Amino acid sequence: MNINDVIKSVKDIFKKAGPNRDIRELMVRSAENPKDMRLKLEIGKLYFKKKDLRNAIAHYREVAENYIEDEFFLKAIAVYKEILKYSPSSVEFNEKLGDLFTKLEMGSDAAQQYQIALYYYRSHKQTEDALRIAKKLCEAEPDRHAHRVRLAELMMNSGDEEAAIQEFEKLAEKLSGKKDQLKSYAEVLEKLLVKKKQTKEQNHEILQKLCRVYLELNDPDRVLTRLERLKINREAPFDALYQEAKELKSKNQLAKEAQSE
Repeated sequence: MNINDVIKSVKDIFKKAGPNRDIRELMVRSAENPKDMRLKLEIGKLYFKKKDLRNAIAHYREVAENYIEDEFFLKAIAVYKEILKYSPSSVEFNEKLGDLFTKLEMGSDAAQQYQIALYYYRSHKQTEDALRIAKKLCEAEPDRHAHRVRLAELMMNSGDEEAAIQEFEKLAEKLSGKKDQLKSYAEVLEKLLVKKKQTKEQNHEILQKLCRVYLELNDPDRVLTRLERLKINREAPFDALYQEAKELKSKNQLAKEAQSE
């Protein structure tokens, strides 16, 4: 049975709870049959229909936790999704969904849920919660470099500059030499130049790498502008990079003129 079938089967249980059912009667039956999750779902559904979110969520949460304990993860996912249908601002359940999708190795689905929670926590200035979710997002999709950049920026904004720099440096090392990731590599190097407190030699080492990346990206203007602005275009080793950028710009101009003829 796939996830869609499981969600449908759980929703069928939800539909059976009519608005006129006596909650007290169901509570008695549930007390007599504490392992019957169907009864708890019916009670929760009725509470939702009465706009009693606290009691409704409490019952659904109990059912989902029981399903997780019994390793019925797809059923738990269906219950959490039902909670979010009635209470979309309860982002703790987006996080719980993300955790379950991660457990099931469904990284893309996990990332989608984590991003909803992350947006909420960032917009509500809940920095610690945002950092926790950002770390989970990196684990869900480890090859999505944008997630790690976001994590490093959150660390920087929270005052943990050392941890942020370490994240940027790890990402720079991971991207180094990957021809299909040059733009991402340039972005990370730019952030290191701006954010890292370093010696002139360390700064120049990063700047050299950045210039070489821009040349590989066929963007000589960035190299020329940066070196001229810093007034180091005549200093070694930047003089060679500056000359190479000038030659590349001239070559590009000639090619453009040839195409227009």
